Amino acid sequence: IPLMLLLQSAICFLIGQLWKAVSSQSGLHLINIIDAAQAVQNALYPERREKTLKYISRHITRFLTYQTSYRGGWCRGLKAFLAVRLHLKFGQRFGNYLSVFYIFLKIMNIANVFLQFFLIGKYLGGAYHYLGFFTIPKFIHLTNRLFPKVTFCDFRIRRITSSHLHTVQCVLSANFINEKVFIILWFWLVLLQSLNVYSFVVWFSRLCVKKFRRDYVIRQMLMIRNRGFGVGLGFQEDYEQLLQSFADNFLRQDGIFVLKMLAKNSTRLVESDIIALLWE
Repeated sequence: IPLMLLLQSAICFLIGQLWKAVSSQSGLHLINIIDAAQAVQNALYPERREKTLKYISRHITRFLTYQTSYRGGWCRGLKAFLAVRLHLKFGQRFGNYLSVFYIFLKIMNIANVFLQFFLIGKYLGGAYHYLGFFTIPKFIHLTNRLFPKVTFCDFRIRRITSSHLHTVQCVLSANFINEKVFIILWFWLVLLQSLNVYSFVVWFSRLCVKKFRRDYVIRQMLMIRNRGFGVGLGFQEDYEQLLQSFADNFLRQDGIFVLKMLAKNSTRLVESDIIALLWE
């Protein structure tokens, strides 16, 4: 059982390492940007705060500009075929490298929970994945079948001239603990799967639905204007079209993703300040 739990944790660890490896190849060190945003949040002096905000916006601008001119990468021919034939545009050139891999990571997390149920079911040799859906009598019967507490043990007592085989009733005390561990694990996996599905739906709508991306940028820029920063808005009759172009052609999916991650790990105020600098 410890080896089984170790295998489960190793699978989860590998998914996290995959995201670190992919994000490090994007051209933007996301962890450093998030750390800088948290430093802005805790900055005591306005000069240091403004300097850090400009540092963040400069790196994001460089990252987004680099994506626009990027034409290389692995499987270049395959990505070109998918873009032309199937209209599946993916990669840094299309501004969705990070966001697509992040969505893919969410799908992997969902598949990972199903895999965990499958592995435990195979290991225990029972209908473990249905454990929490049974009524109390069936639940008790199933747990007793999966984790027997009492069994018969054979042992031999040797004497000088003979040996005697004895069969006695044994108590498997370890299964009392194993039962509790796997019951808690079942409910934890169900909760985790629910959160995974919810997170996938939320992030997919945020990053893959153009209307939501545009509405997000317009809402943030209007909030910035209401705070007293003009940033060129209000003086343009077609400012909504400009904002839509800003969202579709400059920020694109990866830009929205980075801003969402900054807001998630710092504050909305830091996020709006960075958007204002990116607009300028």
